[in-house]
Amino acid sequence: MRPPKKWLNDSEEEILRKLMQGDQLTLDEHVYMISDLISTPIARTKGFILDLDLNAGWKTSWLERIYEQSILGKQDFTHVVELEMEDDEVKRRAIGLRQDLSTGVVYSEWERIELAKPKKYFDEDGEEIEIDEDDERYVKPLDSDNLITRVCDERVVTELDLYFNYERNLAAVNDLIGRMWNHTYIKIEAAGLTPDELAENATFRLKPSQDEPLRPIAHIIEGGAGDYK
Repeated sequence: MRPPKKWLNDSEEEILRKLMQGDQLTLDEHVYMISDLISTPIARTKGFILDLDLNAGWKTSWLERIYEQSILGKQDFTHVVELEMEDDEVKRRAIGLRQDLSTGVVYSEWERIELAKPKKYFDEDGEEIEIDEDDERYVKPLDSDNLITRVCDERVVTELDLYFNYERNLAAVNDLIGRMWNHTYIKIEAAGLTPDELAENATFRLKPSQDEPLRPIAHIIEGGAGDYK
C-alpha cells in the first residue's frame, strides 16, 4: 500500500500546525514563507507586492531586514510606489479603521460608509429591481455596530515618527530610490483619494510602456521538446 501523498514539506507542515494552534511564528519561519512565495513562477513573472509593518521593536529597518535575510534571493525591487500624505490625513484614516472579528476583515471609514448603503440590483436588461432578503443575491448592508477598534491603529503617531525620523531617511532607502527611473519610482499625492482611486492611479502608472517589447515567458511544450538538432 502506497503512503499518502504529502502536499506540504516538513517546514510547511510545522508552520501550518503552529497557525492552527494559534502559536506565534518565528522570524525564520516568516522569512521562509515570504521567500518561498517570491520564488514561485507566478511571482517571478507577474511580480509581487510586499506589505510590511513598521515596528520600533526591530533592531533594523524593513529594507535592511529584507537584504540581510536574503528574502528576495537574486531578485530586487523593480518599482517603488510612495504615497505622499500629511500626518493629519494618515491619523484620520487610522482612527476610522474598524475590524470584523468574525472574518478578520478591516474596513476603512470610506468602505464602511459605502457598504452601509443598501445595494442596488439590476436585471439582465439593466433595469433596477428590488429583491427580498431571502434571495441568494441579497447582500446585507454592513453593520458598523458589530465592528471593533484595533489597538495597533492607535499606535499610528509612533509609527509616523518612526517612518519619517528613521525609515524614510535611511541610506539604503535613498540608494534604492536613486537607482530607479522616473517611471519606476512613482510618487502619488494620496490625500483625499479613496482606496479605489489610489489603486487605479497606481495601476495606470505601473503599466508597461507600449513602445517597449514585452518580456517573453517560457512555457513547457506538451509532448516534449522533440529533436533539438
